[in-house]
Amino acid sequence: MEEVQLDRLPDWLQDNLGKKLEAFKRDGQKSCDKIAELISDLKDAFQRLGSKDERGVSEIAMKSANRFVEKVTPIIENFVVPNEITYNSLETLQYNLERTLKTIAEHGQRWVPKMAPHYKAEIAEIDIYLKKLGGEYQELQKLLAKKHPHIKDYYSIFSIIEEIQKEQKIAKDLLEQKSKLSETLTKFEKDKEAKHNELKEIREATLVRNITDVEKELKQVEEAILRELRSLEKPFRKLEKLVADGTVSISGEQRQTLRNYLDTPLSTFLSEDQNCSQIKSLLTRLNEVLASEMLDLKGSRQKKAMEQINRIFKEDILPPLKKKYVELASEKDTLTIRINEKGLTQKQKHLETIMEELNQKREDLNTEISRIEAEHQKSTNRIENHIKKLEQKIDKLTGTNIKIITP
Repeated sequence: MEEVQLDRLPDWLQDNLGKKLEAFKRDGQKSCDKIAELISDLKDAFQRLGSKDERGVSEIAMKSANRFVEKVTPIIENFVVPNEITYNSLETLQYNLERTLKTIAEHGQRWVPKMAPHYKAEIAEIDIYLKKLGGEYQELQKLLAKKHPHIKDYYSIFSIIEEIQKEQKIAKDLLEQKSKLSETLTKFEKDKEAKHNELKEIREATLVRNITDVEKELKQVEEAILRELRSLEKPFRKLEKLVADGTVSISGEQRQTLRNYLDTPLSTFLSEDQNCSQIKSLLTRLNEVLASEMLDLKGSRQKKAMEQINRIFKEDILPPLKKKYVELASEKDTLTIRINEKGLTQKQKHLETIMEELNQKREDLNTEISRIEAEHQKSTNRIENHIKKLEQKIDKLTGTNIKIITP
């Protein structure tokens, strides 16, 4: 197997197909010269037809001849014979010649019958040139399809080379884009790491760490308060219904306390006095109603509610919870003020915003890099397919098995 560099391939083909190419160009040039000569003769013949002495010619024949010349002359004058001999140029010449002969024939069918017998000699002359051009058309067909069929593959090779070179440029541009994006991504990663470390230092600062611990403990106390109140929600709603329909009476203050605990349990509890006297008064009345079995609760739920009320009073669990919550909330407020004075909260939020933006940019860059990598792989696959096709064509054309080397 012979290895050939892609940029050396045209010279390699010239070395291996030189005689065949010379023969093709020689035959092609000969055909072009004959066609050009016949087109010129045909043009002169139509000029003679148009300038014929019209004495003794009928008006219809004369008008038909002039019309025939008028329609055909531009077609002949615009007919182009290629200067460069290639497969494509001869194929185009073949197509144009076929179309020209067909068009002239169509005009002839319309106008020639009206011209005879006044233009018999001129028509005969034109017909001779048209037949000769028809013969040259057939010779051109044979030249392309039978005598030099391999030449089509030869010229198609150059279009494939161009496609490979285009794809190579696309692949190169994609790699450059990826490289630039990767550099940007590396910069983002460094920036992110720096901001992360800065944010970590702030979060690990004593004040920030302390307030985080306080917030965590405050949340635990809040959950404990809500847990105690949540177990009373069902009995409270039952009691409210009995009060509303007049079955059970409670004081106006107790009624307002009941409504508040159903609407906003936590804030209502935190508004209690130090001893939590409002809810204790309400629970005392609720316990009396439960004991009279007027609340219409299931036995297990009623028993559980009475045990809960008994535990609240016996262990006096509500005032300590309220006190603890108030103390923690106050401590949190104090720490927040100190943190704000040092600008830590604002700086932390600013850094967190920057971190979010950097994360999003990193994600966008990774997405774009993945897209470019996929496009580059597609381009590489197309190059490989083009090269494989090229090697097959060259093997068929020259009988030589080659391996094309690309930069």
